[in-house]
Amino acid sequence: MAAATAPDSFVKQLDNWILSPSSSIPELERRDARLVTSLAFVLVISFSLRMLFESTLDIVVVGSFIAMIISYTLSRTTYRKLAAGIIIALLIIPSLSNLLAIPDSSNLADWVSGRAVWLALPMVLGSIFFSWRGILVIGIGLFATIALMPNFNDALIFNDMIGSMAIIGILTALLVLAQRHRFFVEEDRRAELITANKALEDARNNLEKRVDERTAELNVALQAAQHADQVKSAFLASMSHELRTPLNSVINFTKFVVKGVMGPVTERQTDTLNKVIASGQHLLSLINDVLDMSKIESGSLNLFIEDDVNPNEILQTIIDSTDSLLIDKEIELKRDIQTELPMMLADRKRITQILLNVVSNACKFTEEGFVKVSAHLENNTLLVTVQDTGPGIAPEDKDAVFTSFKQTDTGLRQGEGTGLGMPISRNLAEAHGGKLWFESEVGQGTTFYVELPVKSDVLKAMM
Repeated sequence: MAAATAPDSFVKQLDNWILSPSSSIPELERRDARLVTSLAFVLVISFSLRMLFESTLDIVVVGSFIAMIISYTLSRTTYRKLAAGIIIALLIIPSLSNLLAIPDSSNLADWVSGRAVWLALPMVLGSIFFSWRGILVIGIGLFATIALMPNFNDALIFNDMIGSMAIIGILTALLVLAQRHRFFVEEDRRAELITANKALEDARNNLEKRVDERTAELNVALQAAQHADQVKSAFLASMSHELRTPLNSVINFTKFVVKGVMGPVTERQTDTLNKVIASGQHLLSLINDVLDMSKIESGSLNLFIEDDVNPNEILQTIIDSTDSLLIDKEIELKRDIQTELPMMLADRKRITQILLNVVSNACKFTEEGFVKVSAHLENNTLLVTVQDTGPGIAPEDKDAVFTSFKQTDTGLRQGEGTGLGMPISRNLAEAHGGKLWFESEVGQGTTFYVELPVKSDVLKAMM
């Protein structure tokens, strides 16, 4: 096996010794550099043969030979582009014009000698359709044809047979080099493409695997989050319900004491007990908010739907109840409420809760100026507008208004509530087939809009 590989090893070493470019040339450019070196080497051989068979030396041929030696030397260095320029220039210069010249066709042998150059046409076609090995076989066949032609006809003795044979040999060598270069370039590109495809395939497989793994992890996390959310909502609903009963008892018993049912109480005791009742009622409203949000999140909120809800009565009740919020404040409560608004299909308690939250918020956060409550019927829809001259809501806080358990900076400074009033109100408005939104500018106040259909299709479907 070693003996079989020895010739290949020697040929490869010889090929590298003659044609390998300098190691200073970048790897991606070595293939092109090798082609330039190969062309220069072939032309050096061709000019050597020309000088060997010429009886007299032509200065053009000698100069071309020297230039080819220089180009061959330069082609193996980083100056290979200069070498390529010399080769191109020499191919243009008609240094081989006497080889390509067609003799006088009056003589049959001269005519055949001149046309022998055109026998190279099959090699050109071979360079398109066949590999470099096929070109080499065609070239050897043409070379042998020219050499053996006089043996078949004595009249075909070429005056310049050596020149014609040299043309065939040089052209064969050039085409073989070009084909080999193209073959190796295609092999390199094919190898690069295979490597890129493999890397792409591996990346795609890894991506699909990562996506599947990540999807599975997200599904597990989603299920865990949903379960935790359900447990939280159930816990809050249960705790809120359990807390409301004893808290109501505390409030009611305290009221009995204030009224003197349990015996006479002093003025100081009455004042303290009223503070207990106010704190208990505030705590009860917070518990109710938590319970409502828990029902909304768990999808267990039920509406008590009636078809005779009077919006004028609800608005009047709300306005009357907000008077206590305006005590010691220089605020004017304005109203622009259309008389005789139509009866609505709605949950009376929840509509009152929505409007009370919006109006009480406006009164609570406004220190001076006015709060204006407007209500009008527009296209079978009740539009309630609550405008205030409060501090306004900054753009970065707008999302917090409708986010559970979050409050704006102003709300945090007030130190009241859980941040559930507006989220609950919006969910209740949407449950009625309506919507709740606001417009605000810092320092100019805020305007809340509540839009509720008079006869909601959503509620009709629930009846």
